[in-house]
Amino acid sequence: MMMVDPGGPTKSRRDDRHGGLADAVVLLCGTGRHEPGSNLPDVPAIAATLADLSQVLAMRCGARKITVKLDLATPMDLGEAISDAARRAEDILVIYYVGHGLVSASGDLFLAARQTNSRPHRLAHTAFPYRVLRQYAMESRARSKIVILDCCFSGRAIGTLGASTQIMNLTAIEGAFVLASAGREEVALAPHGARHTAFTGALIKLLTEGDPSGAAEITIESAYQYLSWSLPAAEYPKPRRSVTGRAGDLVLATNPARTGNQPPQRRRPPVAPRRARWPSVLIAAAAGAATVPFLVSGRHGGGWFELPPGVRGELLRSVWGTLLLILVCLFAALAAGRPIARLIGRLGIHFGWRRLTRLRVALVAALAFLLAVALGVPALDAAAAGQVWLATCPPASQLRVLTTPEGYVPTRQLAEAFELDTARDNFDCPEIRVLVYAEPRGQTVTALGRGWSDDDRQRIGPRPDVWLPDSTVELRLAEEEAETTGTALPVVTAEVRSVASTPLVLGVADRQVVPAGSVEGLPLTGASWPKLLDSLESLGWGVIAPDPAATVGELARLALYAAAAGDPERGVAPKTPLRVERYVGNSYDRAGYPPEADIARLLCVPERSARENVAFVLTEQSLARFNQGAALGTTCAGSPQKLPGSDQLKALYPASTPVLDHPFVRLAWDNLSAQQTGAARRFGAWLDTAAGRSALTAIGLRPPEAETGSEAEPLAPISTEYGVQPGAGITAMAVAPEQLRSTRDTYAEVHRPGRVLVALDASGSMTARGPDDRRLWDSAVGGVTDSVSLMGPRDSFGVWSFQGEGTGGIRRLVPIARPDGTAGEKTRTATSAGLATVTPGGPAPLYSTIVEGIKTVGRTTEDQVTALVIVTDGQDDNASPISAGQFEAAVRDSGVRVFALAVGTTSCRARELQRITGTTGGSCREATPGTIREELATIFEALWETR
Repeated sequence: MMMVDPGGPTKSRRDDRHGGLADAVVLLCGTGRHEPGSNLPDVPAIAATLADLSQVLAMRCGARKITVKLDLATPMDLGEAISDAARRAEDILVIYYVGHGLVSASGDLFLAARQTNSRPHRLAHTAFPYRVLRQYAMESRARSKIVILDCCFSGRAIGTLGASTQIMNLTAIEGAFVLASAGREEVALAPHGARHTAFTGALIKLLTEGDPSGAAEITIESAYQYLSWSLPAAEYPKPRRSVTGRAGDLVLATNPARTGNQPPQRRRPPVAPRRARWPSVLIAAAAGAATVPFLVSGRHGGGWFELPPGVRGELLRSVWGTLLLILVCLFAALAAGRPIARLIGRLGIHFGWRRLTRLRVALVAALAFLLAVALGVPALDAAAAGQVWLATCPPASQLRVLTTPEGYVPTRQLAEAFELDTARDNFDCPEIRVLVYAEPRGQTVTALGRGWSDDDRQRIGPRPDVWLPDSTVELRLAEEEAETTGTALPVVTAEVRSVASTPLVLGVADRQVVPAGSVEGLPLTGASWPKLLDSLESLGWGVIAPDPAATVGELARLALYAAAAGDPERGVAPKTPLRVERYVGNSYDRAGYPPEADIARLLCVPERSARENVAFVLTEQSLARFNQGAALGTTCAGSPQKLPGSDQLKALYPASTPVLDHPFVRLAWDNLSAQQTGAARRFGAWLDTAAGRSALTAIGLRPPEAETGSEAEPLAPISTEYGVQPGAGITAMAVAPEQLRSTRDTYAEVHRPGRVLVALDASGSMTARGPDDRRLWDSAVGGVTDSVSLMGPRDSFGVWSFQGEGTGGIRRLVPIARPDGTAGEKTRTATSAGLATVTPGGPAPLYSTIVEGIKTVGRTTEDQVTALVIVTDGQDDNASPISAGQFEAAVRDSGVRVFALAVGTTSCRARELQRITGTTGGSCREATPGTIREELATIFEALWETR
C-alpha cells in the first residue's frame, strides 16, 4: 500500500502495495432477510455478495481483519458491530453495508436490520440511523475511513432494493471516502436471479479481473471512476462518492489486467470539439443556454431567478440536463458562427457597409445568444417529455396538511385538485404530493400549543406545514395554549387568511319546507334562531345538534343559546339554555340518535324516516355535500349519485348565524427544507387563484368574492339543486374565544348528566397481545381508569367485568355513583383496585351482561342520559342462558343506549355488535390497543358533562 499522509512522511512497503488493506479493520454488514410484517422484501443475493466480497478482499487486497455480519436482528446489534470496528481500527477503517436503506419523513437515512419495520411511525426505533454510523466513524482513531453503502430507500419491485434519496447530502464524513451505490432518487438494483447485487458485483469484478484502461494499481478513487462508467453502461445507476483529504489515494490492490509496462488502453478517445471561430460567439451561446432555465421557470410557475419546478427542474439538476444545455450552446455557436459571419461579411463588402463589418462579431454573438434561447426552450420541453415517457415521473415534493376529521374528505379532494393543477403544465406529473391527515380540534390545539412533541408525532403524525382548521377561533385557542406553555407557535402571520366560509344552517326534510311567506311553513331565510327553534317545537319537530367537542357543535350551542334572549318583536317566549339542552336531548331520544360530535354519523343513517320531523344544526357545506351524495367523512362514504328530492335536506338560513371562516395557516417550524416551505407557499397562493376558488366551491365552501351562480349555471354543490340558496343574505354572528368559553361553561351546567356503566369483557380472548406486546385486557383497564377524570360532578359511573357462565360471571366491581374526591381520584383508585382483582379467562356471557346492565342503569329521562359501554371482542361464547331473540326483546325500547368498543380482531361489522347497538340508539367504535383511551374519551365526552 502507498498512502501519502499530509501530516507525516510517505509510507511505502511492497506488501502494502499488493495488499492495501493488510492493516485495515474491515466490517462487512448485510441484511437480506426480514421478519414477517416488516414490509421489506428479502434480497437473497446479499448472503453470497458478502461471502464473495470477503474472500476477494482477503485474497486481492490482503485484508486480514475482516468481520462479516449477516442478517443482524436489531439496530442495536448493527450498532454494536459498527462501534466495535470503529474502536479497534487504528490505521484504516472500512465499513460496508448492503441491504435496504430507508429515509424518514425528516430526511434522515436509516439502515435496515432483520426486525426493521418500514412503517413511518416505527422506522426510527427499528432501524439503525446513519448519523450514528457517521459519528462512530468520526470518533475512530483510524487515519483513513472508508464507508461503502450499497443500499437505498425501500423495495419498489421484485429484483430491486428500492428508491434512494439524495444520499450524498446525508453522508459527509471528514477525512474519509464515502461511496454510495446510487444517486438522487435512483434505484440500487439487485438483479433477479443474480449472485451479487449490481454495484458490489461490479466492484468484485474490478478487483478480480482488473481494468485494462486503468493504472497499474487500483485505488479507491480509480475504483469509483471505473464503477461510474461501467455501471451506467450496463443500465445500472451511477454511483456517487464524497471524499476529503487524500483518502482517495488508498491503494486497494494491483490491477490484474495490467502486466509489465503495458500502456493503458483508452476506452473511447473523446472527440475534440471544434473551436468556435470567435470565443465571443461561444460565450454568447453559453449565456443564451444558461438563460433558458430561468426563462422556463418564469413561464411555468417558478421564480425568474431559480430553476424551474417539476420535471424540467429535475432534468436540469441532473447530468443530462447540463449536457442538453451544453449541446444547445455548441449547436447555436456552430450554426451562428461561420455561416452567419460569412453572410454578414459578404453583405458588408457588397454594400460597402464598413460599420456592419466592424459589428460582425457583436451581431454574430447576439444571434448566437438568441438562437440558443430559441432552441433551448423547446429542447428542454422535448427532453423532459421524453424522460417522463421513457422512465417515469420524478419524485414530487411533499406537503403535509392537517385538518379536522369533519374536513378530511373535502380537504383530500382539495389536495387532489391542487396536485392535478401542478401536473397540468408538468407533463401530467404532480410537482407536489399532499399528505392530508386529521385530528380532533382539542388534540390539535394542545399539540400545536406545546410545540408538537414526540408523543404528538407518534399519535397524530409529522409536524404539519399547513393547518386548515374550521375557524379562526381554533387558531386563537392554539395561541392561548402556546402562551400558557411558554411555547412559540410558529405561525407565519402574513399567511393567515380566510380562504372560504360556510354558515351554520338548519337542515330539514325537503318536503316539510314551504316557501317563505307562508303562515304555516318555515321561512327559508330571514328568521332568527329563537323564531326557528320556537317554530320547530310548535310543529312537534326535534333538533339534532352535534356534541360541542367539535367546532360545529360548539358554534351550534352558541346559536341555540341565543334563543334564551327570545325574540320580543315576534312574540317568541324566551328559552333558557337548560330548556334548549332538554329539547335537544329529547330530540336525540325520540329519534334514536346516539350522542355524537360527528355530524357525518348523525346524517348517514340508512332509514329515511329517521330524518323526518327532525332538524339538523350543521354547516351549509355538510348539507350540500349530503344532498350531492358526496362523502362527509370517514364514517359516511356517501352515495354514488345525488339524492332524490324526497330524501334531500333543505337549508334554512337564520338572520344572524355563526360562520366557519376556514383559515389557511402556514406553519414555519425549525429546520424546514426549502422544498417544504415552497410547497406550502404555492398551495396557499393556489387557493387564491381561479382554479383554487373553483376547487373550494366544488367541496361545498364559499370562497371570498366567489360568484354565486344562477339557475342556468349553478356552482355545484352551492346551488338550489342541492338544497342551498346561493344568494341567501348571510349575516355572520360575532364569535370570540371568550364567547366559546362562556358557552362551554353554560353547556357544562345545563347539559343533562350521564349515568354510565362500563362492562369489560374478561374472557380468555382478552389475553391476546397487541403490537405493543400488552394484553388487550391491560390496555382496556388503563383506558377505563383514565376515563374517570372526564366525569363532571353530576355524572355517575360504575364498572363491571364479565366472564364465565350466565349472570354468575358478572362481577360488580364499582357501584354506579358520582365521582368521589377531587377530580374523581377516589373513584379512579377504586376502579383500578377493582379491575386489578380480575384475571381474564374463560367464556364471555355478553348477552346476560347487557340485559343486567340495562336493568341496573335504568331508562334515560329528561334529567339524565343512561348508557351501557361494553368493551369487548364481540363474542358471546355461548355463555349466556338466553337466545338472540330473547336478548333483542329485552333490550328493545329499554331507554338505555348501548355503546360497543370493539377491540382486538373484532370490528363493528360483527353481527352481535350491530344487533346490540342498532336496537338501543347507541353506536359502535373500533379501537386498537393503542387507541382504546382515545375512543373511550370520545364516547364519554358525548355522555358526560366533562371537566
